[in-house]
Amino acid sequence: MSEAVKILAFEDSRLDAELLKVLLTTGPYQVRVVSDGQLALEAVNTEKPPHIVICDINLPGVDGIHIIQSIRKNEHWKNLPVIAMSACMDYKTVNKAMLAGATSVLAKPYDPQRLQKEVLKLTGYERVEE
Repeated sequence: MSEAVKILAFEDSRLDAELLKVLLTTGPYQVRVVSDGQLALEAVNTEKPPHIVICDINLPGVDGIHIIQSIRKNEHWKNLPVIAMSACMDYKTVNKAMLAGATSVLAKPYDPQRLQKEVLKLTGYERVEE
């Protein structure tokens, strides 16, 4: 891939959203954050798909599980990699996220390097320097 990786993040925490932007704009990424579940659903239904979605499970308005299910039902978005994240990633939450169609799950607080590696892996990018 020669173009920037377009990442759409559904994250309501301002601090977590800024952290995602800082972590992921150091690589070949363009990050856009949507902070509300209803706005996230609108993005899924009206926008051109990004390369990857990072979705918080606990969003106001519409929860992340419902958003992931909507992504999987959308003809243009259904094959996108989706990373589900939440501060409460117990077995039940992880199971719900995976059944909804998440490609992978990360518990908050997450290891920044693990997030970067996961995004690289799921989008097909490889680091030249390692």
